[in-house]
Amino acid sequence: MTDGRATLLDVENLHIVAQGNGTPRTIVNRLDLCVRRGETVGIVGESGSGKSLSARAIIKLLPPGVSATGKVYFGDIDLLQATERQVQGLRGRHISMVFQDPFTTLNPLKRCGEHITEMLLPVNGVPSSARRAEMLRRLAEVGISEPEAAERYPFQLSGGMRQRVALAASLAKDPELLIADEPSSALDVTTEAEVLKLIRSIQKARGMGMIFITHNLTTAFAVCDRIYVLYAGSLVETGPSKSLLEEPLHPYSLGLLLSDPPVDRRLAKLPTIEGSVPRADQVRDQCPFAPRCRWRAPECVAGAPPLVNLEGERWSACIRVREIRAEMARLAAQARRDEKSIEQPVNSQCILEVTHLSKTFHLRSHDVHAVKDVSFQIGENESVGLVGESGSGKTTIGRCLVGLEQADGGTIRISGIDASDYNRLSTEERQRLRRTIQIVFQDPYSSLDPWQTIGSCLSEALALVDMPPSERKQQVESLLKRVGLPPEYANRRPLALSGGERQRVAIARALAVRPRVLVCDEPVSALDVSVQAQVLELFRQLHAELGLSYLFITHDLAVVRQMADRVYVMYKGEFVEQGPVAAVLDHPQHPYTQRLIASLEEYRNW
Repeated sequence: MTDGRATLLDVENLHIVAQGNGTPRTIVNRLDLCVRRGETVGIVGESGSGKSLSARAIIKLLPPGVSATGKVYFGDIDLLQATERQVQGLRGRHISMVFQDPFTTLNPLKRCGEHITEMLLPVNGVPSSARRAEMLRRLAEVGISEPEAAERYPFQLSGGMRQRVALAASLAKDPELLIADEPSSALDVTTEAEVLKLIRSIQKARGMGMIFITHNLTTAFAVCDRIYVLYAGSLVETGPSKSLLEEPLHPYSLGLLLSDPPVDRRLAKLPTIEGSVPRADQVRDQCPFAPRCRWRAPECVAGAPPLVNLEGERWSACIRVREIRAEMARLAAQARRDEKSIEQPVNSQCILEVTHLSKTFHLRSHDVHAVKDVSFQIGENESVGLVGESGSGKTTIGRCLVGLEQADGGTIRISGIDASDYNRLSTEERQRLRRTIQIVFQDPYSSLDPWQTIGSCLSEALALVDMPPSERKQQVESLLKRVGLPPEYANRRPLALSGGERQRVAIARALAVRPRVLVCDEPVSALDVSVQAQVLELFRQLHAELGLSYLFITHDLAVVRQMADRVYVMYKGEFVEQGPVAAVLDHPQHPYTQRLIASLEEYRNW
């Protein structure tokens, strides 16, 4: 090993297979990986690449019907060959795992302190009389210094606080290796930066090895020493994170980097990777990225390419990398200096006006003032961003606009109609509003009927504009083409589509009634970076071609930069800053906006 540190974990030729309807399906194909003591290794890839199942295979927590072969050495123990009793003795004490969603991993019936004290077994040298003091010390280590937090239940804490409790519980037995599976992807930018910095500092202070799983390259570069890039179940590149950031040596890694939208400037066109990730078995005998690669040659599909050492710790599975290396470097350098598009002020007639809007939710124990006296306008063909962390009131505003929530006070006027209370509208006014404003939600799977075909879903929406059944089939095909999907997708159900494809269907459904305003509520936050770029570019095309007005709700400042003309910054139910996007993001005036931008810059520059 080049730095002299001993290997803590060594994975050799890991192969993961799922049994479905009697037919085996490859999930991970021949993965090699090692983690040294005190080192953070990142596993990066899109949904379905096999990241999380690789981590679960390491500690033998694969779901039923999924099996793994190969070798996973922790010290001199092959975990895949070890008995369940042996592995149970290692979990927690030597290897621990923290998951993406702490709310699903914490017991809702246990107080937060109990999650930690139950892990403080005698092996920690903590007698029962001292467990509370040790539990509080462990909470303080993850940034929770208030003793009363230990007495709260998980639902009484914020997402960031829950993740800190889950982290404290995972570290309670002082493991040598921590596996962190997307531990910050569900968090707001400020909370994400805090949690990532916390994980990194604890890992360094303890000298733990860590496997950090993420689909976000920016996050991986901030946290990891070395990075493994997975695509369709295969390892396509690995190397030190700094070297990979400066010069990716596989076309897929380069595509991921270029797809990540910049926060400091708006691009005239967002770079995208065309197509979608194939199943591992579809590409197991060729370069898995070949169907989407601009440099594909006949030799790329003649056989599975080996992972080859290029220099130092740089490895790539691209057989043409030496030929195309200079061109890839040129494209990466060009993306860094691409001139930003000119952000023109929008002076258009107002299509949506909100005045002094307020909304309070009355809970059993207390009231939540979600929206407090906010006012804003959206012009025709204007895109307005609404930024803020979870719980700030963004989604509540969006739901009030489309009649899914009833505001307590204030007025909403949309295309000349008073939409403050949908229940008071006439049938004609309500139908007119439905044809004027539509919403696209964060999770397309939960907003689509899983038993309904895509064609039936779109046809149902077309019925709202009094389109006769004889014309709907042709219009369904037209809608699918509009959002970049083939007409034959009309016969599929949501489960057969990828996340990005489902979101395109959700957009098509919203467009069916030919609205003038789209409320986009975190429409790309659940998508991988390459799919996110595709969907954002689609929104921009629709904006230009159809003259749509957008309210783009998000916590991602880079998305706001690419999508919005003006932005409102929301904090605890109120607007604290507003103005043209460039002015607000480049020269923030309010302390909260400054903190948002500082948090993003902080972990991007670690």
